[in-house]
Amino acid sequence: MKNSSLFIICCLLTFAASAQGINLKQVGKANQYMNVQFAEKDNNGHLYTIDFSNGLNKTNLATGEMSKINDVNYKNTEFLFYYRFKLYSMDKDGSLTEIDPVSGQWTLRSGISAWSEINRPVVVGSFLYAAENGSFYRYGGLDPKSRTQIGGADFYSMGRLIKNDTSLYSMISDGSLYRINLRTGEWNRMGGRKSKDWKFAIAAELMNNKIYTIETNGALYETSLPGGERKLIDTNKLEKGRVLISVSGKLYAITTDGYLYEIEFTN
Repeated sequence: MKNSSLFIICCLLTFAASAQGINLKQVGKANQYMNVQFAEKDNNGHLYTIDFSNGLNKTNLATGEMSKINDVNYKNTEFLFYYRFKLYSMDKDGSLTEIDPVSGQWTLRSGISAWSEINRPVVVGSFLYAAENGSFYRYGGLDPKSRTQIGGADFYSMGRLIKNDTSLYSMISDGSLYRINLRTGEWNRMGGRKSKDWKFAIAAELMNNKIYTIETNGALYETSLPGGERKLIDTNKLEKGRVLISVSGKLYAITTDGYLYEIEFTN
């Protein structure tokens, strides 16, 4: 009996030593991120957001200071992305505008309807990718006609896109996770042939070759790559979390009550 008790205690201590948790460190002021509609980042420690006021804001994540980039109303923005040191707003009318994140200068790059058929633009590394009528394309720049098709017509429903500088993943509504081969267009399923472990994910981000997800119950999970093994990190600290974004090797969450937190891993 004594040996059994010692074995159980050793197991519990081993589990406790290996368990990982999180602390939430508030960044900036309270309620500054209410109803964020778009969130984007650069490689220099800045977060860009468009909220319910339709203004474009820039946050220095080192200091928490938020500032408005310009006085333009972005109510017609359909997609926001960062590409080659500039921000771009692809609008509902198919036009494309360029925003200098430092000066705030606004420049029209493409007129009405130029990008109207485009869906889900995403930047991976130095290339812009987007879908159109079920096909997937890599663009040579910001000319909508200068593009190369990748793969077949497998991109009608692209799900939630998750990316870093080299890879692109899709998390679809049935809970499946795929890696999209950016050379061939092939969809490679993660976590086993029938795995649907990501069905309850409401936010996802890729950082340090791991995908982090917030579930509907507020739990934070970590998925290791390329195997797709999931690990519970925390059970409920992010119950109000709705957006995950990684910047300069740190993971951040935006909550429904307008807070921005840096997620600090405790082990």
